[in-house]
Amino acid sequence: MWRASGHKAKLGTQKVWLWANARDSRVSAAGPPRLVYRFEAGRGFECADASFAGFAGIFVADGYAAYNRLARSVGQ
Repeated sequence: MWRASGHKAKLGTQKVWLWANARDSRVSAAGPPRLVYRFEAGRGFECADASFAGFAGIFVADGYAAYNRLARSVGQ
């Protein structure tokens, strides 16, 4: 049985997405390099928005539509 965030997993399979967020110390003085992995139930804008809530700084993305929408919402 696998546990994440205090929730007990159900038997069987479930589709989840693994999001990876990195901080590069070459472009950020916020601290050392960091890589954060998040399991999410989906891959839409809501997941990206929750992952970067309160973020301020340089945002570099691979062009995925959810990131594009996030960049537009932060820029407003």
